[in-house]
Parts: sequence; structure tokens; C-alpha cells
Amino acid sequence: MLYLIIWIGLIWVLVLFNENANIIYGAVAIFIMWLGYFGIKQVQVFNQSHTFFTATETQQEDEVIALPLIPEDKKYQKSGLTDGSIEDIHRRLLTVLNEEKPFINPNLTLNELAELLTVHPNYLSQVINSKENKNFYELINQRRIEEFLNKIVEPESKQYTFLAIAFDCGFNSKTSFNRNFKKYTGVTPTEYQKTL
Repeated sequence: MLYLIIWIGLIWVLVLFNENANIIYGAVAIFIMWLGYFGIKQVQVFNQSHTFFTATETQQEDEVIALPLIPEDKKYQKSGLTDGSIEDIHRRLLTVLNEEKPFINPNLTLNELAELLTVHPNYLSQVINSKENKNFYELINQRRIEEFLNKIVEPESKQYTFLAIAFDCGFNSKTSFNRNFKKYTGVTPTEYQKTL
């Protein structure tokens, strides 16, 4: 990135302070050749050993990226967590989720939850994956749906719409709420409302 910035800066200096077009074109041609050379030199970009991919959610739960599918036993073989540590972090995670309900924050991130537990985000991610068999966003959205289902049966919730209650439970869009509601209950919110 540093070399890229330097080259682009150099080309702009030539464009601004040099009237000879041949020098500018020459510098651009050299830059493009240099860029191609270093692009090809980065062998690891073209040498992907994994051919199977899985969809994993990012911080924005509606965006999806492809990541290599790695077997669970190899995925954490270099982790410093012992079975006892995993159990302890998982117990503390469940306590925080049940008592403090951080998932009602629509912008909750893995780092923020890890900070609440005073644990490294990588360790927390490992615990969620291995103990809950889901990723961070799946766990948080499941907790939001559970909170929603608990709230809608309360008498004071009758005056609010499903969407208003969903927003109170941490969802930040109708689409996200509908998708996750159907995923965890098997029916749409409208179908569920008819059963109440």
C-alpha cells in the first residue's frame, strides 16, 4: 500500500508540474508494469488450497462473504484455550446474555461482547462456534428472537406493533427481523401473529 501511494503521488506530481506528456505516459507505463509484477509476485493470492467455501456473516449481518471451509478440529488446533477455559467462557457468556442482554443493542459487535466478558474476541468466537454450533450473528439473532417471543406475550406489549417490539429487541431492519424470525420459528411473523 505504501508503494502504491508513493507511485500515485509521484504520478500526480508529474501531472501537475511537468508539461511533457511523454514523461507522464512513461511514468504511468512503468507504474502499471510494476503493479503487474508485484501482483503476480504475491503467489498466495493465486495459490488457494481450499476449494470449498461457506457463507459467513460479517459485522453487517446482511452482507455475506465467502471464506474457506476448515474442519472444526483443524480450525482451532493452535488455540491456547483449554476445555476448562472454554467451559468457563461459555458459562460467563450465557450469564451475560441472560442477565445484561447486550443483544438488544442493534450495533453489538463481537469485540464489544468480548470486552464485556474480558476475553479476546478470537477466543469468544471459538467458544461460540464450538459450544453453540453457530457464529456470533446467529447466536445474537437467536437471542433477539427469543427476547421478542418473550415480550409479545406480556400484556403491556399489546399496544405495540411486532416491528416496534423487534426494534426494542435489537433488530435494526424489518428484513433482518423477518428473515431471522422465520429461520428460528419456521413461520413468518404474520403467520405467527395469527396464531396468537
